[in-house]
Amino acid sequence: MDATGKYSSPNILPFRTLNWEGRIIRENGSSALINLYPKEKSKKTVSMMVEFDVNGNIRGTIRTLKTAYRAMGYRESYIETNKEQFLDDLENDYNGMLVSNFEVKNDLDLSKPIMETYNFVLESQADVIGDEMYISPLFFLSTMENPFKLEKRDFPVDFGYPYLDKFMVNINIPQEYLVESMPKPKMIKLPDNLGTFKYEIAENNAKIQLVVESEINEAVISASYYEALKEYFKQMIEKENEKIVLKKI
Repeated sequence: MDATGKYSSPNILPFRTLNWEGRIIRENGSSALINLYPKEKSKKTVSMMVEFDVNGNIRGTIRTLKTAYRAMGYRESYIETNKEQFLDDLENDYNGMLVSNFEVKNDLDLSKPIMETYNFVLESQADVIGDEMYISPLFFLSTMENPFKLEKRDFPVDFGYPYLDKFMVNINIPQEYLVESMPKPKMIKLPDNLGTFKYEIAENNAKIQLVVESEINEAVISASYYEALKEYFKQMIEKENEKIVLKKI
């Protein structure tokens, strides 16, 4: 534990101190190196309900739960920031989203996951072309850019901590439309169980249900896996941004 970090807790060191190894000094004067990188996955779970109109504007509710390092990072940015500025930054991050009923729970209770909830309205989240509408079912939650752009990498990739991000999206289809086509489910795996991406989607009674999971199992991944990581994120981003096509009835 690092007592200089306001929001750290046992086995959750401040991110700045995750520098490979530390040394434990025992009472008898002996010492040993210990691995500082966490083994427990830091989790982010997002649940979103979405409705949209014939012009492609959406409204809905979103709830996000974060644990371990995901929670600590959020607390550092939320608690230490002016709340009006925090909301302004949130709206700007999502291209002019209007946020209401914003609430954060467990911000000072480090023993519990932090929970953020709010309602939102966001314009122009679908392309309407003739009788068809094209939507990306993750909307503003999708990853847009591959972080791995180099042709070659000589140093390990340091994620800081292993993580699991899960997105559950429920979409109500406008009465004027029906589903013409949807992305297919998909799973992508990194070698040696280093990570997994899962994409599951289904439609039932004018509702679309989407579950997306992204998991990295090691805090530090050797440069020898760089090509696999680059291709993994490329395929993940392509999948997250595939479109649902709706047809006007």
